[in-house]
Amino acid sequence: MGAPVGEQLTLPENGYLPDLLMVAGGTGLAPLRAVLEQIDRAWNATGSGPRVHLFHGSKMPWNLYDNEHLTRLARKPWFDYTPVVSEDNTYPGARGLVGSVAAKANDWSRRTAMVCGSPGMVRYTVQELTAAGVPAGSIRREQFDFSGSVSPTQELQDAWETR
Repeated sequence: MGAPVGEQLTLPENGYLPDLLMVAGGTGLAPLRAVLEQIDRAWNATGSGPRVHLFHGSKMPWNLYDNEHLTRLARKPWFDYTPVVSEDNTYPGARGLVGSVAAKANDWSRRTAMVCGSPGMVRYTVQELTAAGVPAGSIRREQFDFSGSVSPTQELQDAWETR
């Protein structure tokens, strides 16, 4: 554990809050939820702020953590919430890969997008959003992916052995 890392999934310091599209895979919800809390405080204090639509995906419905809280939050006029499940054909709500569901749901070209999840989920979602017309410069994400031919496990093992 350590201090928070990155700055792409934070609100601007200049006070301007753009309308947002948020796409979270699994525990990628955590940093986006922190942004939602900031926006909720701004709305409560001023009565205005950005509109936000959050798509949160998981393989199974019981993995949609914080679903009850987000469903309650969606009663507010500024927030829309779409839970998405990819591997339960009996789920009555949105089904499929969260990036695909989000990209097809609306014209998001005038919103800033925040994407958080596994490196593969983030890459796929960014591809889907750009193919759907969201400008690449309007998509914010942290990039913690490993690159090169060495696997992450091997890289960690090599680092440990050189100590």
